[in-house]
Amino acid sequence: MAGAMYSVYQLYGRADLTPFRNKPYSYFKEQGLQVTSKIYHMVFMKNIEADLTVFDIKDDYNTLFSPKKIEASDVILINRDCVLYAYFCDGDDFLLIEGFIPNSSSNAVIEYDTKDYVIAGYGGKWYSTESLNINGKNYYLMEHQELGKSTFWIILNEMGEVIIDKVSDGFRGDIIECIKNSVRTTSDGNTKLENWQKAYENGEYLRTAELNEEANYNMIDGRINNRKRPSVLKRLNRKKQEVSARYGNSGGAVRDEIIKK
Repeated sequence: MAGAMYSVYQLYGRADLTPFRNKPYSYFKEQGLQVTSKIYHMVFMKNIEADLTVFDIKDDYNTLFSPKKIEASDVILINRDCVLYAYFCDGDDFLLIEGFIPNSSSNAVIEYDTKDYVIAGYGGKWYSTESLNINGKNYYLMEHQELGKSTFWIILNEMGEVIIDKVSDGFRGDIIECIKNSVRTTSDGNTKLENWQKAYENGEYLRTAELNEEANYNMIDGRINNRKRPSVLKRLNRKKQEVSARYGNSGGAVRDEIIKK
């Protein structure tokens, strides 16, 4: 999937998350709460020009939904050719954050804050200094804890497997392309898509959210209006009560015919 797309995430409306709404990133850190998609829900998604900055995206969203605006604690997730970048709204600024998209496997052994990790075949202990989500998988730039930047970096996948060693320039240039090319394929040669990728590919995530939120099915337009559809069961029960009040117990056949209408 080429091109670019952005999505806006907001904290769930849970009571335990209310104190964090509209708070700066430092508050999350002080309280020990990681900013992750597990506590956020997506409210909007849109295709964009590839060269738009996160500030351009903020202006775009604010124009579309004025007077509602992107505020502190909201997250903008930018997908640039299957590479994901998460930006935390920190007042008037944005912070590029790591760990927003969790590892794709519960058996993952590397996290964005891993340290004291021993890489087979390489001396010493290593820690994760940077991470990037590419093609639905998290990759980690590991730095030697003693030698630091005086030696090379190693890129591991979330399972701790060495993808590229002797890296000198981080997640730059051809490195990302090399990682993309390392994506495993299914037996028929087609790339296996993660759930989030399927959502971006066919809009399923947003359509599903809209079907639960929109007032009418003809309002499936890429925006969530947050208006519930009237309950069909409540309308049916109300109609039955109206017919019973009008015809009583003797009007069963007439009542059934009217309810069908």
